[in-house]
Amino acid sequence: MLMNAPHPSNTLTAADPIKRAYEYLNQVRAQLLNNREVYDRFLEVMGRFKEQSLERLEVMERVAELFAGHHQLLSGFNQFLPKGYRLEPSDDPSHLNHVVIITPEGRRESQN
Repeated sequence: MLMNAPHPSNTLTAADPIKRAYEYLNQVRAQLLNNREVYDRFLEVMGRFKEQSLERLEVMERVAELFAGHHQLLSGFNQFLPKGYRLEPSDDPSHLNHVVIITPEGRRESQN
């Protein structure tokens, strides 16, 4: 008896998260084409997180600061956060460049 193998397009490979990360990094680079300093600071934050010298919440705070006003970049960053963690643009009209940091412990607005 033959078993039905999953269709290749329906399976995740080890390269998929890496591919998503590179695609997101290209999106960040394109959006920040005229702001190399912010792009470089983002790379520094990600490097420090990889080295484990920054905790998840610290990374979220720094990304919220760097990407305030860049809703697509905030939304794209969320795909790399665990369930219960999110960055969202503030819906308060008086704080358009603020970002809401959501964790399982609650939510708070960044002070950019």
